[in-house]
Amino acid sequence: MDGVVIGECGTSGPANEAGDVEIGYGLAAPYRGLGFGTEMLVGLSRWLLAQDGVHRVTAGGVRADDIPSRRALERAGFEWDRPTETGAWYSTRCPRTVPRWFDR
Repeated sequence: MDGVVIGECGTSGPANEAGDVEIGYGLAAPYRGLGFGTEMLVGLSRWLLAQDGVHRVTAGGVRADDIPSRRALERAGFEWDRPTETGAWYSTRCPRTVPRWFDR
C-alpha cells in the first residue's frame, strides 16, 4: 500500500487565543471502518497538543448521523463538547494512545 493516499487530515488554521485548534479529516470509502480514522485522529491530536500554545483539539461540524466518524473521535479520546444545528463539536486535551492492534 506504499504511496497510496487513503485520506487526509489537517487543521483549519492555527490555534486561537484560548489554545484551541480545529481539525478536519476524511477517509476514502474503501478504508473506512478499518481503524485508520482513529489512528489518524490520535496521531494528529497528539502532535498538535505537543506544540506550543495548543491546549485543546476540536472537531466541529460532526453530523449527528455520521456514527462512524463520531465513534472514531470517541475511540481517539475526544468527548462530546457542544451541539450544533446538524450535529456536534468534539474536543480533547488528552488523546488516547494508539491501541496495540494498530501495530502493522
